[in-house]
Amino acid sequence: MLTPPSAPGSPWTETILTDFPPANGFNPNGSLAAGPSGLLFGVTSGALNSGFTVYALFPPAPSGGGWRKQVLSNFSSASPGSPSNIILSGGQLYGATYNGGNLNGGTVWALLFAP
Repeated sequence: MLTPPSAPGSPWTETILTDFPPANGFNPNGSLAAGPSGLLFGVTSGALNSGFTVYALFPPAPSGGGWRKQVLSNFSSASPGSPSNIILSGGQLYGATYNGGNLNGGTVWALLFAP
């Protein structure tokens, strides 16, 4: 996250919201999708089972604290493919893979999001 400077010409302040250690859901891939109440959604191309994950980042509570990451789904089929971008539309998360699936030609997936 980038925060603008308080004085013109001063540097912007960067804040790391979360990190992705080599556990379930690492190597974030593609862009993020903005959700309700400041939620952010994304995909990782790394998972312990050689699949990929869909995750949500929950913003800090009004009383403070940090962002919280939660894996929403772990795609672990025999050939799930490598995910690209993600979008949120009508309460569903949608994404695509650029390989995997039938004849390794890619897949399109959907995941219902219920906060």
